[in-house]
Amino acid sequence: MNKTAFQTPSVDRPALADSAKEARNSRRNERRRSRVVQIATLFVVAICLILLAMNAWLILRARATEVSQITRANTNLVRSVSQQIEGGITLAEQIVSGIVFELERSDITPDALQRLQPVLVTRVSEVPSIKGLFVYDEQGRWLVHSEASVDPSRNNSDRDYFIHHRGSQSTRTLIGGPIISRSSGEWVIPVSRRINDPEGRFAGVVLATLSVNHLRAVLDRFQIGEQGAIALFNSDQLLVRRPFKEADMGRRNTASPLRKFIDAQRTGSIEGISSIDGVNRIISFEHLVDYPLFVTVAVGKDEALHDWKTASIYHTIWVVLFCIVVSVSGNYLIQSMRRRLLAEQRLRSTRDALTEANARLEHLAQEDGLTGLPNRRYFDTRLVQAFGRAQDDQTSLAIVMVDVDEFKKYNDLYGH
Repeated sequence: MNKTAFQTPSVDRPALADSAKEARNSRRNERRRSRVVQIATLFVVAICLILLAMNAWLILRARATEVSQITRANTNLVRSVSQQIEGGITLAEQIVSGIVFELERSDITPDALQRLQPVLVTRVSEVPSIKGLFVYDEQGRWLVHSEASVDPSRNNSDRDYFIHHRGSQSTRTLIGGPIISRSSGEWVIPVSRRINDPEGRFAGVVLATLSVNHLRAVLDRFQIGEQGAIALFNSDQLLVRRPFKEADMGRRNTASPLRKFIDAQRTGSIEGISSIDGVNRIISFEHLVDYPLFVTVAVGKDEALHDWKTASIYHTIWVVLFCIVVSVSGNYLIQSMRRRLLAEQRLRSTRDALTEANARLEHLAQEDGLTGLPNRRYFDTRLVQAFGRAQDDQTSLAIVMVDVDEFKKYNDLYGH
């Protein structure tokens, strides 16, 4: 006999297992979707950061290229300027040396000086860079010159170049600092050399004056921008500079870091702030080969990099706008994914609540509300199940019915 007990209805264990498995799968899927949202967010942020980093790298690369091109152009320009200036000084030195040679091999007599005067005038007329030619005796008196007329009482013994030659035995040509000519009233650069008598004693000075106005005209032909500057220096003084300011003539500046860097090398380039006008410039310099002079060509850094800055700003704006578009689109996609995830989560919660409610309703439908005992519906369900198993197993089926004594009183007290 197959005895089947009629227990109090309970939740089916396989159903609980399936429900737990489904809950685990739901949590796993939720975590997976959350990771997808996080990955999408990181992807959008990474794209924007990569674009900005590439933009910064391209801007810096373009700046380095621009500075290299500016430096190369400056180097070529300073070489051209130095060659022109050196050519003018060399010509003046040759003229001075020729006059010294003529005077030293012959006596300095009035007839010799008279024959020399038209030669000086011719030389000055042939060389535009030379303002005047002069010969002084050992006292600084004017012996002969290229000027039309000069006060015979004038004396140049107080000039620095004259004092230098009088006190030095050197016969090398001296390039002095800029001075105002006493004959023309213009700024000139003296190129002078000592005259010796047959016994090697000091006999005077031959002087050629380079016209600063002519040098300025030469420098003005080069295109260097509004903030650019071209300058000629000797060992310790500024000889001429574009843009020209009279207060800068003869300026001494040997202690600045820029000057120390320039003195340490024959040619090169450097960035720095000018001690003359405070403008930040890219400076190229070159020392003259045969003279203790050097030339600098400088362009304003802000002016030279203006086109680069403009292009960089526009490029950065486009990149930022693109990043904004990517961010907005990515944010919309991420928000959509989050809304979908939230909706799915709410649907799952609703489904779980409905499943739980259905289970409770099913349990309530098979249980007596008053006694908590299985009711007729549960009995019918279990009877069908037991009958089916008995048929399958070819076994007997028995039903035990119990009559509870005095149960009517329970019904009468609590209700049927």
